[in-house]
Amino acid sequence: MEESLENVDTISCKDDIQARNEMLAKKIEELENEKKKNQEEFGQQRAKMKDLFLSKEEKLRNLSSQVKSLQSDLDEARSQITVAELSLQSRLEENKRRYEEEISSLQRLVTEHFNGEDATVGYEQVNPSLHTTGPVPPQPTAYEVENLRKINEKLVTEITHLKSLVPPSSGSSSYEPLLTAPTAMFNTLKKLSTNVATSASSNLSGALSGGGSSSMLPSGDSLEEEKRKAEEDAEVLRSLVVPLEDEIKLLKQMLRSTDEELRKYKKQVQGSATTPHSLLQDCVFDSCDLDISEPSQQSQLTEDTSVDLVSINSATSSIHNQPSRLRHSQSSNKSTDLSPSHHSLDSIKPCDQCSLHKQSLKESQDRIKDLEKQVNSLEKVKEELHRESVFRREMETLWSEKKELHKSQVSELTQKCTRVENELRELRDTYGHTFDGVRRQVQRLEDERRQCQTRIEEVQRKNDALVGKTSKCSAELQDEFIDLPSSIETLHELILGLRHDLIRARVGKEDAEERVGVLETEAIQMSTVQAQLNSLKAELDRARDDRKSLQAHLRQKNMKIVNLQKELDNYEKNQKDFVLLSQSLQQTLENNNASNEVRLCTAQPILAADSGE
Repeated sequence: MEESLENVDTISCKDDIQARNEMLAKKIEELENEKKKNQEEFGQQRAKMKDLFLSKEEKLRNLSSQVKSLQSDLDEARSQITVAELSLQSRLEENKRRYEEEISSLQRLVTEHFNGEDATVGYEQVNPSLHTTGPVPPQPTAYEVENLRKINEKLVTEITHLKSLVPPSSGSSSYEPLLTAPTAMFNTLKKLSTNVATSASSNLSGALSGGGSSSMLPSGDSLEEEKRKAEEDAEVLRSLVVPLEDEIKLLKQMLRSTDEELRKYKKQVQGSATTPHSLLQDCVFDSCDLDISEPSQQSQLTEDTSVDLVSINSATSSIHNQPSRLRHSQSSNKSTDLSPSHHSLDSIKPCDQCSLHKQSLKESQDRIKDLEKQVNSLEKVKEELHRESVFRREMETLWSEKKELHKSQVSELTQKCTRVENELRELRDTYGHTFDGVRRQVQRLEDERRQCQTRIEEVQRKNDALVGKTSKCSAELQDEFIDLPSSIETLHELILGLRHDLIRARVGKEDAEERVGVLETEAIQMSTVQAQLNSLKAELDRARDDRKSLQAHLRQKNMKIVNLQKELDNYEKNQKDFVLLSQSLQQTLENNNASNEVRLCTAQPILAADSGE
């Protein structure tokens, strides 16, 4: 029975120990699984952070390369625009100088021509004694005088008829100041050419100076305004040129018809008049032929028309003055008996003047051709300016696109940096919570260890009390003399005492074995917990190192973001400066256009007269 009880006790003790071992194994397995899970999560987060850092580095390198390429393109474009601006300014200055030289030379020639005519007429009036030299011509008969008077009257009627064909409101009023005052005519032409040159140069300089300062680009409204102004300049030039071409065609037709009429009258005069006075008429008609019979050119401008009108006016004035000259010759023939050399002298002088007229007309036509070439060169310059404006517009759109792209990339970088900072903050929080949990767990394990130590000491004391102090040792029991009592009652008492000692020894033994097993398991747990603690400390050290590296990378990222933000601020500042510059240029262009409109208003009467003609 005692053996069965002992077996039951041992079996129950073994079951308890096995159950405790299983529980401890399950706890250890759960802790290991949790540890592996934490390690896997930490590794995944670390890999994500590494990938994010590498992607940011790659994007940063790409952005820096793009910024360098754009900066080089911008520098090259600025240099090209500067070279184009300098070349265009030099060409405009050269063209303006040539225009001024041509106009001054034309003005000088016309002034010399009219001064020469005035000097010749004055010389004839001051020195009438020249007409008395030479042999005395024969006195014309009354029939010849009557015939010449009829021819003169017929010519006067034809000239008045030709004048009536021209509209009096437009022809006489518009061209009379130009015909009578060549200086005013050339001043007007100079003003027109100067206005056109200054407007073109102002537009070119404004467009080129706006393209060179850019850093960065004007708005769409300013570009539309520049385009509108360029179209208005083209319309003004077209409105100036087209009426002048129409006037030139009309005047050429009138000149052809007048030339035909004059030739017809010349033939009539040559067929009817045979007196010495016909030499004067022939000279006058020859001068008219020289002035009118110049070959017409399709591309002549207003200067050609003015020169032709001057020649027509001189011819008509000579024809108007012909009767008075004839009457003066008749009176001089009757009174002073003029010689034929007087008529030959009067006929030679206009021929010399006609040759001068012809030479000056040819020179004027050559200069007009040069001016047309210069106008064509200005048109080419305008085309180049248009191409440059299109190129500048394309560059501005490209710069605006790059600016928006950089802004979006910087916003993405800031968002990602904020996200990384949030993740780092979460990692810090999790690290703090984990550290606190591990510290509490270590504190709890230390408390349990102290409790186990106290329990072991208590069990040791109980064991010592049960085994060593209350019972005798085996040697003493062996050496002890066996003295059995004689009575049965004392024998029973001795047996019961021995049994009680045996049970107590067995209980102490079982308790000691149980406590030894518990201590062994606790020692095993302590070793495992110590190993876990060491591993957690190592992980904590690694986490600290990773945190330091992440903080260093974060500082580098923040520095790069600050640099990019500074570059973006500088770029925006340059854009604002460019916008202000474009606005100032637009204002100057508007002022130039206003001044051009005022100048065009001053030249309005001449242009209106040309359009009416």
